[in-house]
Amino acid sequence: MRAESGVQSSIMNIKASGKWQFGFTTEVKLDHLEAVEAQTISEQPVPSGVDLAVAALVGCTCVAMSQVAREMDFYHNGIDFSGEAEFTVDNLSQEEGPVRLFKSIQATVVVRTDENDERLSQLAQEVQNRCQVFGILKDAGLAPNIQWKRAA
Repeated sequence: MRAESGVQSSIMNIKASGKWQFGFTTEVKLDHLEAVEAQTISEQPVPSGVDLAVAALVGCTCVAMSQVAREMDFYHNGIDFSGEAEFTVDNLSQEEGPVRLFKSIQATVVVRTDENDERLSQLAQEVQNRCQVFGILKDAGLAPNIQWKRAA
């Protein structure tokens, strides 16, 4: 870790490798984890890159929320995250520029808490600031639309 202006930060490395298997399937290894990923929409019972991106957003939001809630002394008894992504495969064979699959990502986070709306809004903003996947999607021009609600 290094300190700059009294703030500590850490730099982490992620190692990944892949080997094409057949058709649209690639074996992917992340550090010590191994998964098989279908690179495009297919009939295979494995997640696509699009599936993994949405799953990463869910996981990142939930983990960031746990950390931020602890720092804010925000009492909660759990969260439920549901969402969906709209995407297209029409431009997979385009000739130039990056392929933009996602059209939108909509999600709802339901927090089981008695905290007030202002505190919930503060929590939501800080979570979205800290979730790396949210930041990557936002920087790519597709900020997920996440609605934060208190459980009834």
